[in-house]
Amino acid sequence: MALGMESRCLEFYRDAARRNQDAGGKEIFERMVREEESHVADLNSKLAEIVGQEKDLEHAPLFLHFDPCELEEMIPDLARFEGTDGLRLDAQASAELVLSLERSLAEFFKTFADKFADTQGKQILAGFANQETVHSDIIRQRLQETLGSTNAV
Repeated sequence: MALGMESRCLEFYRDAARRNQDAGGKEIFERMVREEESHVADLNSKLAEIVGQEKDLEHAPLFLHFDPCELEEMIPDLARFEGTDGLRLDAQASAELVLSLERSLAEFFKTFADKFADTQGKQILAGFANQETVHSDIIRQRLQETLGSTNAV
């Protein structure tokens, strides 16, 4: 679920970078593509580690019941931001959109993990939620550096 959502975010950032006609905003989304590619690689590595420790994990019954539409709804619709001349999100607007998405994801996974009894699955989800919060904070710091100290995100 988490890896699928991170991959979906990567797809969103690639699309936004490709379509955005504002150079500053395009740069923000291109940075996010690189950030998410690294994050997805880290998650794949962590998944391989978990699967290696739990040999029968792929055959375990599923216990994560969630509405995938709820996650998909967090991905912004870029059509909302298009004008007659296409997509133009400046660096500040792009950064705000990125941070909103990243904070929403971190909060979703934290809330989702809190619903489970204290199990190894809950610990994994809580760890991922914490990782997403840290990831969101790192992104915020990097975007602030990119935008300069005069623009707060």
